Amino acid sequence: MAGIGGIQGQLPVFDGKLFDDWRIKMQAIFGFQDVSEVIEDGLPDLSERATKEEKRSYKLQVKLDSKARFLLYQCVSPKIFNKISKASTAKEVWDILVKMYGDGDKNKKVKLQALRRQFEILIMDEGETVAEYFDKVQELVNKMRACKDTISDEYIVDKILIVMHQSRYVLDLLKRFEMVDCNAANTPAELGLRLEKEPNEEAVDPTAYRSIVGSLRYLCNTRPDLSYSVGVVSRYMECPRLSHLNAVKRILRYLQGTHSYGILLGRGETGEEVQITSYSDADWCGDKEDRKSTAGYIFFMGGTPISWSSRKEPVVALSSCEAEYIAACEATCQATWLGFLLEGLKIELTGRVRLLVDNKSAIDLAKHPASHGRSKHIETRFHYIREQVSSGRLDVVHCRSEDQLADILTKALKSERFQSLRKQIGMVRAEISEDRTRRTAKT
Repeated sequence: MAGIGGIQGQLPVFDGKLFDDWRIKMQAIFGFQDVSEVIEDGLPDLSERATKEEKRSYKLQVKLDSKARFLLYQCVSPKIFNKISKASTAKEVWDILVKMYGDGDKNKKVKLQALRRQFEILIMDEGETVAEYFDKVQELVNKMRACKDTISDEYIVDKILIVMHQSRYVLDLLKRFEMVDCNAANTPAELGLRLEKEPNEEAVDPTAYRSIVGSLRYLCNTRPDLSYSVGVVSRYMECPRLSHLNAVKRILRYLQGTHSYGILLGRGETGEEVQITSYSDADWCGDKEDRKSTAGYIFFMGGTPISWSSRKEPVVALSSCEAEYIAACEATCQATWLGFLLEGLKIELTGRVRLLVDNKSAIDLAKHPASHGRSKHIETRFHYIREQVSSGRLDVVHCRSEDQLADILTKALKSERFQSLRKQIGMVRAEISEDRTRRTAKT
């Protein structure tokens, strides 16, 4: 289509709907055509004693006014044109449209409050690209600014945060395994959970059991709070019994109440130092059948969890010190891998990786490689942590048991402790309405 006044393509036509969107587009066109001033201020008064220069200037303003009215006439439907056709100036035309379809100060304030609320609860949908999410944010910002809101660019950037979650996957999972109407549980594992490999119980369908557990394992990619409980039920895939299935259903009940939880990925500041902090912990002799301990670790970069694990240690530890030492070594291996990964991404770490352990004996064992009764039997591969500490690549630091965040990855906890750790490791809730289109992140 041929353009008008240098404007190529289709002009926006107002038909009585979406006035704010149309107004934003028209303001851009007015600026391009240099008619914004005549639309906002109208034609100046011309006195009888006007000079030639003033008359020449007035004639130019009249020409611009005619140009502006012509633009407006082209950008409204015939129905809207009938309402503005009697106006004699472009300012009158614009004022009529704003009065009829725009918002007064009071209505504009109410609308702005609604837009701000919508902006606050907006969160990226599952399966939505970053570009699509950004477009939604920008659309809301334009509407807010049309209502004279002075939202800052920094605030907009802060909004472009991603909550990594699998809420839709969880809802489909609950529906598929007929747990949509179940009662929600506060934790994924019952306190003091002790499962046996072959109890004297009724066997359950192994195919269905494996299907549920496999689906839950995929969910652990964004849910570190599930890692321990899913790891426990994964040990009984070969011949699952009724108690094992009940433990799985407990996890599904927990998901019923937390299906919208995920990890908030924050935005780092330009030039901000990149540091990695990790926690490792172990539940000594957590498995009462083979007496092996459960080890767990979690890594943070910029306050965001980036890597975590919960698994049974490969050997039987003779003491809690040894169990913690093995868990710390596994975390050290992961720290080395993360270092290589960041190096490949051209991201330079500031300082050494910090590993927080709540067992002083294990820390002494890592820092002072003396051979004595409590360490001489430990396999050589678990002494890798000593090399990393002595070379200055790893800093092993003591922390209180109350501050040990990896505790959530090693054992079943009381509800209060579990929820406190869940919050501290960066899990947030993306509230989902019935249409699943509006979400808000809450800790």
